[in-house]
Amino acid sequence: MPATVIPFPEPAVSTYEAVTETAKKIRAALKAAFPQVKFSVRSDSFSMGSAVRVKWTDGPTEKQVEKIANAHERIDRDDATGEILSGGNRYITCNRELSERVKKYGEARAAAITGWHDKYEQERHGWDVSRRTEVRPDGQLLEWSR
Repeated sequence: MPATVIPFPEPAVSTYEAVTETAKKIRAALKAAFPQVKFSVRSDSFSMGSAVRVKWTDGPTEKQVEKIANAHERIDRDDATGEILSGGNRYITCNRELSERVKKYGEARAAAITGWHDKYEQERHGWDVSRRTEVRPDGQLLEWSR
């Protein structure tokens, strides 16, 4: 009687990518989408995962940049609970700095829209308007709706 051959599954192809390669891909994608904006893209590795941090001043909104950068984020979650599983996760954070010009624009627009004269409310709503204001390459300010 011939011996039974038990087929072994093919080894899984690794999808691991070094965090520095991910940072390069994000940098290239952002440069293609926003060629006149200078982005700082830094990578970091730690014991249970890695991170890429993106920073820039003015230019596109955080939502616009996150749409591109977050495509490279990889976080493993438990299917049943949604809990983040430890080990091998790749986090992407985007942090936009606002110039004084954009901050002042936001405060002025918030005051004009709301009519509030309370300092706290004006600052809070000014920050909200500033966050959704894009600075175009020609210097024009373009306010996006929520």
